[in-house]
Amino acid sequence: MKLESRFTDFYVPETVSLPNLKILHLAQFILTDELSTPRLIQGCPVLIELYFDCLTYSEGEVLTLLIKSPSLEKIYLHCVTDEWDIVLDIPSAVNLECEVEGASKTSINAPKLQHLHFDGDAVELLFYFQKLLPTFEKLTYLELEVRKYYDKHTRSWKMLSWLLESAPNLQVLVFDEVFWDDRIESSAEDKKFEFLSAEPVPLCLPKHLREVKIRKFNGKEYEFKLIDYILQNVKALKKMTVGVLGHFGARSKILSLKRCNNDCQIVFT
Repeated sequence: MKLESRFTDFYVPETVSLPNLKILHLAQFILTDELSTPRLIQGCPVLIELYFDCLTYSEGEVLTLLIKSPSLEKIYLHCVTDEWDIVLDIPSAVNLECEVEGASKTSINAPKLQHLHFDGDAVELLFYFQKLLPTFEKLTYLELEVRKYYDKHTRSWKMLSWLLESAPNLQVLVFDEVFWDDRIESSAEDKKFEFLSAEPVPLCLPKHLREVKIRKFNGKEYEFKLIDYILQNVKALKKMTVGVLGHFGARSKILSLKRCNNDCQIVFT
């Protein structure tokens, strides 16, 4: 059974019973209270897929969005919020796409997660609330899509480092571009790159990482440094895909970089 709902205020009565519902799509609805979401999900004991796209009134009563289900396996979450606590207690989930617009705090319990895609402010949130990150032992695919607001990049280098530390068995890493922390006062690109960490090793790269993809490569020196670091330190790396954006000489420079795995393939798009 599949249920869809669009463009409506969202209110769920105290008693809900949908014992056969496996797929639930709630798109572009207005969340008006905190109890409706857990009531609905609790009434769907075999739910395996949830598409949840919501927003709130600026003066609404919603402070916490709780999605708790022992059966959910696949979740797409898009929220336009003010300042929520978003709690995802989804122990059976293997696929999570999370897009958050607004200053919300996110915590995740998903020990079986294999595929994780963060978009928009969800990336920013992890920068501020990294202590909430669990260890994703089964996570093999991580995709980060960073958008610009008011011509500023999301502060995501530290977040990326924390995420990688939380995903020791990661195999595929995809992100849209090599970005830097826009809070740094110095305009020196080298210093921006060094801010990745105060330690000699800028990123804790998982030893099982076999594929890295950078969709937008702009030819900055810190971008070359990152690619160079990955190629020289990830022995399991089989493929590096780089989307070069018209930078003359970038391809030959990248191809000239040393690789600790001579079988690693470099592909340009």
